[in-house]
Amino acid sequence: MVNGSLLMVHVRKALLLVCLLISVSTPALMAQDAKKLLKEGETALDHGVYSFAQKQFEQYLAEFGETIKPQEYEKVLNHLLRSLHEQKKFEDVQRLLNEVDKKRISDRGLLVFWRTLVEYEKGEYAQALKEVNLFKKNYPESEFLGRAERLRAWCYYKSGDAEKALVEFEVFDKKFGKSPDSPDNLIEWAKTLMTVGQDEKAAEVLNRLVRIKKELRAVREGQLWLGRLYLKRSNYKQAVTILTTLADNNNAAGDLRAEALYSSAYAHGALTNLPAAVNAVARGVELASNPGIKSLGNLELGTIYLERNNIEKGAALLKVFISEFPDDPASSDAQLELAKAFLDTAKYDLSVNEFQYYTETFTNTFGLAEAHFGKGWGLSHLGRQSESAIEFQKAYDLFTDPVRKEESLFKVGDSYFRNNQYKLAADAYGLLMKVHPASRFIPDASFQLAESQARDEKYDKAEEVFRALVASYPESQLAEEALLRIAEMKVKQGLLRDATTLYTSLTTLYPKSKFMPDVLFGRGNIYFQQWRFNKAMEDFERIAANHPESDVVEEAYYKQGMCHYWIGQDETTLKVFNSFIEKYPKSNLTPAVFFWVGRYHFNHGQFKDSEKAFNDFAEKYKDHALAADALLWKGYSLIKRREYKMGVETLAAMIKDYPNSSKMPDARFAQGEALCEMANYDAAILIFGEIINKYPESPLVISAWLGKGDCQFILGGDDQRRYKESMGSYRVVINSSNARAEQVVEAEYKTARSLEKTGRTAESFEYYYQKILLRSIDEREKGVRHNESSRLWMTKAAYAASGIAEDNEEFKAAVSILELMLKIGGEAAPDAKRRIEKIKSEHWWLFY
Repeated sequence: MVNGSLLMVHVRKALLLVCLLISVSTPALMAQDAKKLLKEGETALDHGVYSFAQKQFEQYLAEFGETIKPQEYEKVLNHLLRSLHEQKKFEDVQRLLNEVDKKRISDRGLLVFWRTLVEYEKGEYAQALKEVNLFKKNYPESEFLGRAERLRAWCYYKSGDAEKALVEFEVFDKKFGKSPDSPDNLIEWAKTLMTVGQDEKAAEVLNRLVRIKKELRAVREGQLWLGRLYLKRSNYKQAVTILTTLADNNNAAGDLRAEALYSSAYAHGALTNLPAAVNAVARGVELASNPGIKSLGNLELGTIYLERNNIEKGAALLKVFISEFPDDPASSDAQLELAKAFLDTAKYDLSVNEFQYYTETFTNTFGLAEAHFGKGWGLSHLGRQSESAIEFQKAYDLFTDPVRKEESLFKVGDSYFRNNQYKLAADAYGLLMKVHPASRFIPDASFQLAESQARDEKYDKAEEVFRALVASYPESQLAEEALLRIAEMKVKQGLLRDATTLYTSLTTLYPKSKFMPDVLFGRGNIYFQQWRFNKAMEDFERIAANHPESDVVEEAYYKQGMCHYWIGQDETTLKVFNSFIEKYPKSNLTPAVFFWVGRYHFNHGQFKDSEKAFNDFAEKYKDHALAADALLWKGYSLIKRREYKMGVETLAAMIKDYPNSSKMPDARFAQGEALCEMANYDAAILIFGEIINKYPESPLVISAWLGKGDCQFILGGDDQRRYKESMGSYRVVINSSNARAEQVVEAEYKTARSLEKTGRTAESFEYYYQKILLRSIDEREKGVRHNESSRLWMTKAAYAASGIAEDNEEFKAAVSILELMLKIGGEAAPDAKRRIEKIKSEHWWLFY
C-alpha cells in the first residue's frame, strides 16, 4: 500500500511538470501556427488564390502582428497589399495604408509605392508618373526602387507611349536583372513588346524567362505567353508542347493551367484535331477555380464549336456566358460571333434575332456598327430589303473606318435596288459618289446609279452616267456592260437602229468581251423582230458555236430553230429542235420545243409520232402550263388514228387532272366527235349539251349545236321525232349572231335534209332553192365572197335540190339548179356539167 503523503508528493511533481511543459511549449506552438499561416498565404499568393491569401495574411497580422519583427511585418504587409491589389480592392489598399503603424515601417518606399500604384490603377497616370519619378531621389535604398522603375514603365504604356515603356523595362532589366522582381519585369516587358508587334524581341525575352529554373508564377506565366506567341506566329506544334507542359504542372495555379489549356485548344483546332481541342477546354474548365476563367473556358469551347459549324452546341455555351457576364467585353464579341455564325450558315432568321439582341444589349460603337451591318445582310437574304437598307444606313452612321462606311452606304443602295425602290437606290449611290469620291466602290456605284435610273425609265440620265463610266474606265468590264445596257435601253425605247449600231460596235470594240453572247443575242433578237431571219440566225448560231456555256445559249439555240421555221424550213427546224432536246433536256424551253415537235408531226399527218411526243410531254412535265394541252393533242392524235376509245380515255384523264384548264371545251368537243365515230350518239349529245350549257362563251358552242343536231339527225332513222329535234338545234345556229357564214349554210342545208327525211319534200326543195341557192347568188352579185366550206354546202344543196326536181320529173328545173352550181364554182362544177348534159340528152325535147 502506498503512503498517502507520498502519493500527494508525486501528484504535485506531476502537476509541476505539466505546468513547466506548457510554459515551454506555448511559444513554440504559436510559432508553428504563424509559420503555417504565412506559408499558406504565400502559396495561395503564388497560385493566384488572392482571396484566400488575403484571409491568411490578415489573420497572421491580427494574431502575431504585435510580436513579429519590423522586417517580417513589412514583408507580410506587402503580401497583404498585393493580395488586395490583385483583387482590385483599391479602396481597401488605401484604407490599409492609412491604418498601418508607420513607426514599424523602416522602408517608407513601401507605402509610397503602393499609394502610387493605386493612383495608377485609378487611371491617374500623370500623378503616378510624377511620384515614381521622385521615388529614386526620395528612397534610393528602398527595396521597392526596382518596382517603382517598372511602375514608371506601366505609366508610360498607359499614357500611350509604349516606346518609353519598353525603354524602362529594358533599363530595369539591366539594373535589377538579378533581383526577385526580374521575372515579373520580363513577363511585363514581353507582353508590351507583343502589343506593339515586336514579336521577335518578345520571343527572346520570354525564352529567357522560361529558362529560369524556379517554380515562380512569372515563369509559368511566361510559358503561357510564349505559347500564345507561337499561336500568333502559327507555330502550332511548338505552342502545344509548351502549353501542355504548363497545363501538366501540378505546382502551377489551376486558373493559369486552365488558360494554358484554352490556348492549346486553339492550337489543336488549327491542327484540325477537334477532339483534342474539346478535351483541352473541358479539362481547363475543371481545373479553373475562378468563376470568370471557368466561364471563359465555356466561351472558348462554344467558340470552337462555332468554328467547326456545330452551331447548336456553340450557341448554347455562348449564351450561358453572355447571360452570366453581360458587362464583359468578351460577351459582346461572343454575341457578334454567334450572330455571324448563324449568318454564315444561312440561318438568316436566327442571325437577325442575334444581331438585334446585340443592338439592344451592348453599347460598343464598333460592335453596334458590325451588328447593324450583319443584320442588314440577314434581312437582305430574307428578302426584307427595305428593312435591310435601314440597317445598312445605321451601320454607315456608326462606322468610323472609311472603307466600312463606304461599303455600308453601297449596301444601302443595293438593298433599295433589290426592293425595286430605284429612286432611293439612286440617291444612295449618288451620295456615295459625292461624299467618298476616292472610294473603291465608285465604278460599281456609278454603274448601279445608271442602272437604277434605267429601271426607273429615266433613260437619258442613265445613258449619261453609263457613258461617263465608259469614258473613265474604258478598259474595264463595267465599260463593256455599260455600252451593252445602253443598247438594251435603246431596244426598250424602240430605237432599234441605234441599238443595232451599238451592238455592232461592241463586237468590234470588245471582240473578247464576256458579254459577247448578250451582244449577239440582243442584235439577233432585233433582226428576229424585223423578220430578218437569216441575219438573226447568224448571231444565234455564233452564240451556240462560240459560247456554249453562256446564259443565253439555250434561248439562242431555240430561236435558231424558230428562224428556220419562219423561213419555211420545217425539216431543218425539226432537226434543230431534236438536237435541242438532247443538248438541253432540263432547259425551261425544252417543254415548248417538245410541244412544237408534237405539233409538227400532227400537222404532217404523222399521228403515231405526234401521239408519242405529246405523251412524253405529259409524263415529263405534269405541272407545266402546256401539260393539259399535251393530253388534248395526244387525244386528237389517237382520234386521227381511229383509236377512238383510247382517245376518249386520254381526254377524260386530261379533264380529271386539269379541271381548270381553259381547253376544257376543246377536250369535251373532241370526246363528242370521237363518240360519234363510235356511233355512241346519245353520249355525244350529252357532251355537246354540256358544252352549250357550261361554256356559253366558248367559240365551240355553235359547233356543239351542229354536232348535237347531227347526232339527232342520225338517230332519226329509228325515231322520226329526232329530225324535229335536229331542226331545233340547227335553227339555233341559223339564228345565232355568233355563227360564221359557213356554219349558217351548213345548218340550213341540214335543216332541209331533215325536212326531206320527214317526207316534207316540197318544203325541203324550197329550203334548198330559196334559203341557200338563190341567196348565195344574190350575195355573190353583191360582192360577197364565199369560202371553200360555204361553197361545199351550197354545192350539196344544189345536188339535193336538183335530185328532188329530177324525181318529180321537173327536168328543166333540175338543169337550172345545176347551172346555179356552175355559178357557185368549186370542184363539183365539172360533175354538174356532165349531169346537165346527161339530162338534156335524155330529155332533149324539153330544151328546144
